[in-house]
Amino acid sequence: MQRLRFDLVTLRLFVAVYEERSLSKAAEREFIAPSALSKRITDMEQMLNRELFIRNHRGIEPTPLAEQMMPYVRNVMRDLAQMSEMAHGDEHGISGYVRIITTMAATCQYLPRELALFLQRYPGIRVDLQEDVSQIVADAVHEGTADLGIMFAGANTAGLQMFPYHMDVLTALVPDDHPLATCAALKLGQLLDYEIVGPRKGSTLESLILQAARELGRDIKPRMRISAFDTLCQMVHEDLGVAVVPRHYLNQINRSIAVTPVPLDEPWAARQLYVCVKDLERLPVAARMLLTFLQEQRFAGVE
Repeated sequence: MQRLRFDLVTLRLFVAVYEERSLSKAAEREFIAPSALSKRITDMEQMLNRELFIRNHRGIEPTPLAEQMMPYVRNVMRDLAQMSEMAHGDEHGISGYVRIITTMAATCQYLPRELALFLQRYPGIRVDLQEDVSQIVADAVHEGTADLGIMFAGANTAGLQMFPYHMDVLTALVPDDHPLATCAALKLGQLLDYEIVGPRKGSTLESLILQAARELGRDIKPRMRISAFDTLCQMVHEDLGVAVVPRHYLNQINRSIAVTPVPLDEPWAARQLYVCVKDLERLPVAARMLLTFLQEQRFAGVE
């Protein structure tokens, strides 16, 4: 069997073409001439004696072989990046690189403070943080493009290892002068009698609210959908509707915003966040340290 020899530049270009689905975009991203990039990919295909990409009028499509190779190539690139971080790290500390992808509920509540504490303890570790909906989080961890994910149950997590993180408690949010502002607690059905300012389309929170409304025989047509919770709170302040938001986030909003949180009396209003990994045994040292730290933080403070 012929021994395959791929240099690191070629592997990086392979990843760029796979992710961009375009030779020109991949070349621009990697600061290389399109013709030079094309030759690298062609040489790689000739070495394998198989096609890696199919060129068509829409751009580039990976072949099944490219799909199978990608996780291995990403692991190689990740390991080399971590080795480089370790070699250039603080000789008196621990260094490394962690890729983490989370839902908005984590990034706007617990994670900023906990990452700050972690990086104070381990200044040689670098973190690449991305935010997306739970299913994309699960997919990224499963595909190996992220080391850790923080998400809610409900996404397809087959093949992932799940570790409980914080509880995410939801609350109703209404303007200060709203008829519901004086209630001790609210049911979802009471909120649905008013205009709704909804969360990001496709988010776990939106799916949760829509499902609960369907069980009540109600149909929700939000007046608007907002991705950022601070903007959503501002819209409620302007009396554009009522909303459902994570309770913990309310500690961070501007006190001048005239909104009132009201407890949501629903069984689904308390949601468990999880940290997920693909394989704990193969997790890079820095990522495992962050996982352990986040688990410690789960018990360190009040939810």
